[in-house]
Amino acid sequence: MKPSSFILIVAAFCLQLFLPSSASAQPRDVTPPVISDVIKLTDSPILGFRWELRAIIKDDRQVQSARLFYRAGGSTAFDSTSMSLEDTVRNVYAGIVPVEKVTIRGLEAYLRASDGSNITTFPPDNPQDHPAAIEVLILTPMAKPTLQPPGKYRMVSVPFNLLDPRLSNYFQNYDKTVERLFALKNGRYIEYGTNGFPQNIVPGQAVFLIYGEVSGIILLPTGLTVVTVEPFELVMAPGWNMIGTPWNFRISWAMAEKPAAVWSSLYGYDDSGFKRVDILEPWEGYLAYNFNADSATVKLLPREAPPSSQVSKERALSSDEWRLALQAQVGAQLDTVNYLGVRSGAADDWDRFDAPEPPPIGDYVSLYFPHPQWNYAGIYSADYRPLSDRGAYWDFALHSNLTDRKAELRWNGIEAIPVSFEVILLDRRVGQAVDMRQETKYTCFADEAKDDAETATPRFRLIVGNKNFAQEHAEGLMGIPTTFALRQNFPNPFAAPHGQTVIRYALPEAAHVRLSIFDMLGREVKTLVNKNLQAGYYGAAWDGRDEQGRRLATGLYFYRLHAGKFVRVNKMLLVR
Repeated sequence: MKPSSFILIVAAFCLQLFLPSSASAQPRDVTPPVISDVIKLTDSPILGFRWELRAIIKDDRQVQSARLFYRAGGSTAFDSTSMSLEDTVRNVYAGIVPVEKVTIRGLEAYLRASDGSNITTFPPDNPQDHPAAIEVLILTPMAKPTLQPPGKYRMVSVPFNLLDPRLSNYFQNYDKTVERLFALKNGRYIEYGTNGFPQNIVPGQAVFLIYGEVSGIILLPTGLTVVTVEPFELVMAPGWNMIGTPWNFRISWAMAEKPAAVWSSLYGYDDSGFKRVDILEPWEGYLAYNFNADSATVKLLPREAPPSSQVSKERALSSDEWRLALQAQVGAQLDTVNYLGVRSGAADDWDRFDAPEPPPIGDYVSLYFPHPQWNYAGIYSADYRPLSDRGAYWDFALHSNLTDRKAELRWNGIEAIPVSFEVILLDRRVGQAVDMRQETKYTCFADEAKDDAETATPRFRLIVGNKNFAQEHAEGLMGIPTTFALRQNFPNPFAAPHGQTVIRYALPEAAHVRLSIFDMLGREVKTLVNKNLQAGYYGAAWDGRDEQGRRLATGLYFYRLHAGKFVRVNKMLLVR
C-alpha cells in the first residue's frame, strides 16, 4: 500500500470518530413554550361553582406538560392540577379549580408550561410570589355579620367590593328604634342620615351598628372579592379612623406598612367594651389612630395572619420596669385598657408606649390621662414615663354618661413596684389619699361626661415614688392631721338624683369610723362609712339615696361622724 493511501484511510477513520452522527446533529432546543390568550384569568369565577381556565400554549417542537397552580387569596401554599389539551388545532389547554377552592377569599393563580428543555410561566416574573389575582364573583346574598344580641354595639365591615355599595339600599326605612348606624367624623360619632356620614359601604372601612329589640342581620347581595396580590391602601384622616380588613381572612396590623405617627396597635370592641388587638378579623371593625395633623397612608398586606391570640401582647418588662393596670366600672360598663408605669425608652412627653383613649359609644365609663400640653396633644389610656429613682405621678379623669355613676376603681401590678416607693391615689374631689398597697379598690362617683372634659383639671392623681416625692406632690392630702375634724359638705345645697355631695373628715389616730345620714325625724337613712381606718384625711360622697337606693325627698338632712370618742354633727340641704 502506498503511503498516501494509508494516510487517507486514517483521515477518514478520524473524521468518522469525531464528527457527530446525524441523530445528534439537531441544534439544542432553546425556544420556550409560548402562553397566550389566557382566556379566563380576567373573567371572574363565581362563588359556589368550579372555575375552568383555558389558555393557548404553543411550542416550536412539543408541549410536554402544562399545569395550573392556584390558592385561596392570602394563602402561602399552592395546589396544582394538570392542564389537558382540549383543542389540538388551536392548542387550547384547560385546567379546573374545584368548587371548594372558589371562596370569598378570592383566588391567586399561575400557569407553567414545559417542552422538556424550557419552562414558561404566566405571569412571567416570579409567579410563586407574584401570581395573577382573580376576583371571585359573589351572586348569592350573604347573612353577615351573624346575629347579634339586641341593644349591643358592634363594629362591622365588609371584606369585598359590593357591586352597588350605596348604604341607602340596605337602610331604606331607617328607624332608630330598630337599628342605628354610627361613623366617626373629627373624632366624634355621627349617625346615619346626618351631614358627613359615608354614603357607600367600601372595603377597609367600618361603622358601629346596634339593633333594638329584635336581633338583626345584614343581607349583602352581589359583589367581587378584593385582589390579594398587592397591598390595600388606607388613607387615614388625622385622629381616629374606623377600619376593617378588605379581605375575608385575618391579617396582621403589625405587618402593615405605616408611618411612625400611626399608632402601632388597634382597638376592637365587644360586649365588655374596647380591647387592644393586633389582628384584623373579617367582618369586624377596628379603631386606628393617626397622630399626625395630616392624612397618612397605611398599606395592608394581603397575607393571612397565623392563628394566635387576638389580644395585643406587650413585651415582658425588665427588672427595673413596672406597669400598673387600672380598671373602672360603673354598673355593667367597664373600662379595662388603662395602664401606667415606667419603661426604658419612655419619655415625659409622648412616646411609642403611650396609647390613645378610644372615643366611647353608648353607655360608658371612661378613665383616661389628659395631656393637652404634649407634642401629640390628646387623652390617653396608657401613659409610660422614664425610669426614675425618685418617682412619678399621673393625673387622670373618670367620666360616665350613666344616670347612676357610682364607680369602682381597681388596680393590679402593685407587687412589681419597688417596695421603697409609696403608691398613693388622690381624689381631689373629696380630699382623700388612699394607700393603694393597703387597699385593692376605691369607690366613688364618676364625673358627668362634658364636652370640656379633655381640658378640665383631672380629678385624680396617682403618685408612685419615695416618701419625700409623694408628699411633695400630694397637694397637702398626705400626712397625719393633728385633730379630729368634720368639714362642711360640698356642694351645699346639692341637687339629686344626678348630683352628689362630698363630706370630708380628718383622723389624727386610727379609729373605728361611722359616718351616717339622718332625716329631720332623726331616722338613720344611709350609712356611708362603717369600718376601721388609719389616721389620715378622708372623704365620702352621697347621692341623695337611702340604704335601699330610693331617692329621698327635698329637705334638711344631718350627717354625723362617730370616730372613737369623737362625735360631730353637721347639716346639709338636699334639693330635687
